[in-house]
Amino acid sequence: MWVLCEIGNFSGHDDAVVITSAANLLTWTPPTGCTAVTSLLIPGRTDFVLLEDEQKFVLYRTKFECHDPAIQQVLVISITVSINHQLHLVQPDGDDTNAANDSVTVTQNVNIGPVTPP
Repeated sequence: MWVLCEIGNFSGHDDAVVITSAANLLTWTPPTGCTAVTSLLIPGRTDFVLLEDEQKFVLYRTKFECHDPAIQQVLVISITVSINHQLHLVQPDGDDTNAANDSVTVTQNVNIGPVTPP
């Protein structure tokens, strides 16, 4: 499962931002016999400076591993990636109060279950 979103800084100043850590993306427990490993691939760190008028992609990957006693099923999974403006590197100009575009939610159906023997 892949989650890809694009972030941009159009606030008129540089911002120090923190994006959701990979460990906080999956807020549910996988079914018995399954594990999920989430990793942040791009930008590789959860805190950085986003320059004025700069855009970046955020890409997460979640790998599901299922073995017996897992049963074949389809899970509906929603993952939310959030970006928090931690501080302004210059005096804020008042346009940072709207947090409406600071998160994205992706919902996918994931088919899980043990590998069937050949």
